[in-house]
Amino acid sequence: IMRELSKKNQRAKFVNEITKEIYNDLANEIKKLLKGWNYPDLTSVTFDYDDQELIVSGKMRKNHGKGYRAILNTAFLIAIMKYTRYNGLKHPGIIILDSPLTTYKEKTAAGNSIGSDEDISLDMKQAFFNNLSDINQAHPDFQIIIFENIEPMSEVQDKMNYIHFTKTVGVGRYGFIPVD
Repeated sequence: IMRELSKKNQRAKFVNEITKEIYNDLANEIKKLLKGWNYPDLTSVTFDYDDQELIVSGKMRKNHGKGYRAILNTAFLIAIMKYTRYNGLKHPGIIILDSPLTTYKEKTAAGNSIGSDEDISLDMKQAFFNNLSDINQAHPDFQIIIFENIEPMSEVQDKMNYIHFTKTVGVGRYGFIPVD
């Protein structure tokens, strides 16, 4: 064991066992999600097999703005859960997302926010919540936990386990970790 551990520059051999058919099925699942979320100007979703990169409407994921990259990453995670579960593959059935709709905005020296072109429309945000609540109702074995500053509309809140953190002691739930 010591002799094997002392060998330098060992590289594990990687064999990609993911077929193009699997990539295409996953891309179709991502497209369904994005369509349900009213993703703007959506025409196609594919994978670049060589770069291992998602291409949405002819544009690589990495070339989208940070707000849309967060949405694309979320769609990728949920699509993997759906694909693996539908095909009898292993997945815990739970995804935890931290602020997929709220993009970080850097402040200028004057205190103004920059990056407003990265914003996601309110319509898309509400479609996101509505679609995910429908997925959860159709698949009660899926659990998607979202920590988000954006509130879903009240009619969508009724379709999910919505918990509002008030940051006010004695009013509702203070935060994620309950206060005695």
